[in-house]
Amino acid sequence: MILKERAKIFLDRKPPEEVAYVPDSIAELFIRNYVQGQKFDEELIELGELAMMAAGEAIDAHSTEDARAYFGECQSILKGILSELAGATS
Repeated sequence: MILKERAKIFLDRKPPEEVAYVPDSIAELFIRNYVQGQKFDEELIELGELAMMAAGEAIDAHSTEDARAYFGECQSILKGILSELAGATS
């Protein structure tokens, strides 16, 4: 499955019960921006990097496998987007 499809599915997915969902979080805005084909400036890329680190911390902070998998997928998508953006600017 291509990254954009994974990102769309992730955005449409209901977070596990344990996850304190925050609408329009930085991670969600970053991923939505990618799905919609919007531009990324340096500041937004830095926010995406911070969101990726926060997702990693959230994996460690949650006790259920569903929550850890949710944040793992979020982190994986963010990493993929950032990698793709880095390749586009090289």
